Amino acid sequence: MWSPGPAIRFQQPIPRKHLSHALRILKQNLEAQKSQGSTAVSVDYLLTAIGELEQVPEPEPTPAQLAHYTAKLQDILERAKHGMTWEIETFKAVIAAGQSAIRTSVTINGGASVAILAYLGHLAEHLPAQVPEFAGCLLPFGAGTLLAGCVSALTYCAQYAYAGNHAWHRTAGYAFNVSAILFGLASFLSFGLGIWNTYSAFVP
Repeated sequence: MWSPGPAIRFQQPIPRKHLSHALRILKQNLEAQKSQGSTAVSVDYLLTAIGELEQVPEPEPTPAQLAHYTAKLQDILERAKHGMTWEIETFKAVIAAGQSAIRTSVTINGGASVAILAYLGHLAEHLPAQVPEFAGCLLPFGAGTLLAGCVSALTYCAQYAYAGNHAWHRTAGYAFNVSAILFGLASFLSFGLGIWNTYSAFVP
């Protein structure tokens, strides 16, 4: 009694277009054998047919298919180029915004510190007793200036870490980046505190 042999398993998946082409040729050969009166096909014949199929060149793509593939590839390249350009421009915008924030923090805190120092110098000459009352206004502005300087240092450390090739470089860069943001926020909060202290000193 005849029994089916083990299922054929290919080492690699055959592309659909190549499989269709091979099956079409095999079907034509089998139909030719059937037309000659054959009702069964031997294993040797199938092996011979498969060997001949391996020698058949793959069908060349038509000009329309080539044009379709070329257009599809061009679309993929354009999308990738657009995405890369968008990421670069976004990164530049983030860097520019960060630099602007640092300059603003340094300018407002540093300018306020200079103004308070000049005012304290004037008080020291004419009203020395009021110097301690206004000296507390200088501390938040000075701290804000220091924090803004730390933001610049942390930004440099973040970029240096991101330039590394290891996973811990990205972790360190992220930590430096978050620290720079927190220090920047603290710098602006120090300026707000200094404004409040100065207002309270002038308006008891």
